[in-house]
Amino acid sequence: MRGHVTGPLEENVFLLVDAETTRAAILDPGIESEGLLETIQREHWQLDYIINSHGHFDHVFANAFYKGRTGAELLIHEADLPLLERLVENSMVFGFRPSPSPRPDRFLKEGDVLKLGGLEIGVLHTPGHSPGGVTLHVAD
Repeated sequence: MRGHVTGPLEENVFLLVDAETTRAAILDPGIESEGLLETIQREHWQLDYIINSHGHFDHVFANAFYKGRTGAELLIHEADLPLLERLVENSMVFGFRPSPSPRPDRFLKEGDVLKLGGLEIGVLHTPGHSPGGVTLHVAD
């Protein structure tokens, strides 16, 4: 997993890659994270998932960008759908103007296991920071 700090709010954006199969996921594509697409393309990784750990605007800001350019599956917990749907309004309060997020392809829930090449990503529902916050666990 490679972590990157992006944007004026210094969000943590992660690229999770199965090196053997080159399957990849981007976690929390925030403000000014679009440059990571160049890394994904240069490394010939196949982006399978856009995963939002929660729905705050700075963690879903570039969903439309990545979805539009890669077709990757967009995932978020259903309890944060209202936040995702208010991305533009919530961002404008802070002076940012994103494209609206696409609708999620499916919702994450407690106990889900996502397959990423040979990796398994476990999903824990951890509300608190937001109603639909999730924590991801990658099995060794």
